[in-house]
Amino acid sequence: TVSVHAQVDTKMASDAIGSANKEDGSGPWSAKVAGGYAKTSGNSESSAANLKAEGRYDQDRWHHILGGTAIMTSSAEDRDSPDETTAEAYWAGLKSQYDLTPAWYGFGSIDYYKDRFSAYDYQLYEAVGPGWRILRSEAHKLDVEIGIGAKQVKLKSVADQNEATAWLRENYNWEISDNK
Repeated sequence: TVSVHAQVDTKMASDAIGSANKEDGSGPWSAKVAGGYAKTSGNSESSAANLKAEGRYDQDRWHHILGGTAIMTSSAEDRDSPDETTAEAYWAGLKSQYDLTPAWYGFGSIDYYKDRFSAYDYQLYEAVGPGWRILRSEAHKLDVEIGIGAKQVKLKSVADQNEATAWLRENYNWEISDNK
């Protein structure tokens, strides 16, 4: 079975390739962490939490990006009722890139998805292929990747699925202001 997997990837690689040798001398490692929590109460109660993390290692022509997200929400009909989880999803991924020229690179990636309230127990995607840096300006960056790969899906109610995949991904980053 062959399927096509396309996505707009703003999770990991929206700014996947910058200068590998950072001018500020901060070294090849960088990281970002973001999280949020909200709780409301009144006639009913609800809460939502999310966490996103990304770590990067950029050295010469090699670029490695490791990231993950977690999202969870819960609600209760009233203050006396117990909370019930209404959404729970996780994603983790690793991507490595090697610069062939300033405009072209090769990549390999693996992504893991788990959503407690979906028809599958988990999904796993692997892909390899070339990438092209189409646009590079101060404000706009656009990369396009095409590749081949595989997908493994463990479904909750029927047999597992293993498929070959075609991969098309675009990464667009627009820096609206100088504030980071």
